[in-house]
Amino acid sequence: MSRPDPFARSAALWLRAYPRRWRADRAVEVTEVLRDLAAPGTTRLDARTALGLLRAGWGTRWRERPPAGVYLRYRLLGRRPAAAWDGWLRDDVDGPLYPLRYALDITTFVALGMSAAMAAGLTTYSRGFFAVYVPVLLVGLTFVGASRRRRTRDELFPPPPEGLDPFGPYAPLRFDGAPDRRRSGPGRARTDSHAGDGTRRATPPPPGALPEHGDA
Repeated sequence: MSRPDPFARSAALWLRAYPRRWRADRAVEVTEVLRDLAAPGTTRLDARTALGLLRAGWGTRWRERPPAGVYLRYRLLGRRPAAAWDGWLRDDVDGPLYPLRYALDITTFVALGMSAAMAAGLTTYSRGFFAVYVPVLLVGLTFVGASRRRRTRDELFPPPPEGLDPFGPYAPLRFDGAPDRRRSGPGRARTDSHAGDGTRRATPPPPGALPEHGDA
């Protein structure tokens, strides 16, 4: 049983500031670089390095997220972003906080709309109703987000059909002298190059393939 590595655990904690796809590709390499730069016997990252990872990680998340318009259409209207954002999209759906993000975004939009309507006098909702409705909506949408995660993933990234591969169905080669169906057929002769004397001879078509004398 391998001994726990406290330095790797400390680095993994602060590297969580980076997106999931980034960690999957680079976390091990970055951890080893940090270990080489640290003093011998160090078991955790120092405060300066940890804050640097935190700042850089959240900066990476911010730079690699879609524009606000694309994000709102995806979250509120269910419209899929372009393929250029597939990495971010997978991280969003597969992330453990997806249900909470889903609920927070929709609840925030509804709360802002209700607040604007109340400020303009377009609704008779009281502040007490608002204070109760918004938390209930948040909790309910969190459960909705958790229940629809798998369906959302399948809609955004449909799985390939079962039993098919990129090269199509498998067709084994035949070496038993069966006629080549691409070249032979009713009313056509087939050239057989496997004759015992090495000559090429024409094989007549099946009897039923020739027209009767009365039909000619």
